[in-house]
Amino acid sequence: MFIESVDRIIPHEFDVFVGLDVDARNYHVTVLNWAGTVHQFTMSAQPKGLVSWRQQHLPQARVAWVYEAGPTGYGVYDALSQSGDVCLVTPPALLPRVPGRRVKTNRLDSLELAIRLRGGELTGLRVPTPRIRSLRHLTHQWLSLAQRVRGVKCQIKSLLLMEGRSLPEVGRGWSRAVGVALAALACDAEVQFVLQQRWRQLTVLHEEQLRLGRRIRAYCRADPDLAESLSYLMSLPGIGWVTGAHILARVGEWRRLKRPQELAKFAGLNPWEHSTGLRIVRGGISRSGDRHLRNLLIEAAWRATRVDPELRAFYERLRRRNPREQGARKAIVAVARKLTERIGRVLMDRRCYRPVAQRVEPRLLRQAPAPA
Repeated sequence: MFIESVDRIIPHEFDVFVGLDVDARNYHVTVLNWAGTVHQFTMSAQPKGLVSWRQQHLPQARVAWVYEAGPTGYGVYDALSQSGDVCLVTPPALLPRVPGRRVKTNRLDSLELAIRLRGGELTGLRVPTPRIRSLRHLTHQWLSLAQRVRGVKCQIKSLLLMEGRSLPEVGRGWSRAVGVALAALACDAEVQFVLQQRWRQLTVLHEEQLRLGRRIRAYCRADPDLAESLSYLMSLPGIGWVTGAHILARVGEWRRLKRPQELAKFAGLNPWEHSTGLRIVRGGISRSGDRHLRNLLIEAAWRATRVDPELRAFYERLRRRNPREQGARKAIVAVARKLTERIGRVLMDRRCYRPVAQRVEPRLLRQAPAPA
């Protein structure tokens, strides 16, 4: 039996509440019931050990568990959910903090989690399914390789700049012709040695990136649902298969979206708001969502403005209002938010994107009645 992840629990449906402070070596456990009885202990970090302890000491009780999301991942959640229990994984940013608290220990943290779980105060995140986690691992590796590729390119350019040179403008991008031109540069032997070493690093990273790209494509093709969703995303201007796969990995189970605007909130592209009484104040983007997804969407927005007339006109209209450099950043963020709503719409409607020029309502095609 596998219990689907939940955002909140209804406390009166449970008898016992367990707060976990999880680290790489130990689990610090606090068990709390409605009578206020507290039992605390520490055990080695083995998810199956938690299940065994629960079956031995609380065989008939209805138990709810909670722990903070962190580097330990979802092993604890998987073990407890597969045993039939409800487990909440709560983001640290959403945890209520005790004002003036100066003492912090693992036992106190687990106790506070158990108390707040019993009070129904905690909000959990939607735990990604195993297939989404696997795709997320692949896309994380892609981002890591891309960052290393950019780093090596910057090192090559920096070395050339220090020697009063520039990157040879041959071929397209960083093609093999650039490597041949670098090898032919007349420069100090040690400089040439470093250049060739860094070029070999870049070649290896490019090969790893190609191999990883083929793996991501094969993984998406093997899953009919992922393949279908990826085709919908790729119908949007500015989104190719790499960006589409990253979006699917970050968003997770997109069927839980109720409105297209929810995706902008998930990415932190929604405006922040501070309202009280009749006074409503809204500002820039909240930046409270997924940072990696937000960066991907902004990059996709730049590409979309080059190929989509509607988004390009929208961007230029905002730029005319604020011609300064800061206006360009604000304009592209607005484009990213509009693109994000399109992404949410195609995922919710399960259809490819149609540009405005192709959206002709049937009623507009009907001929007007002849005048009497």
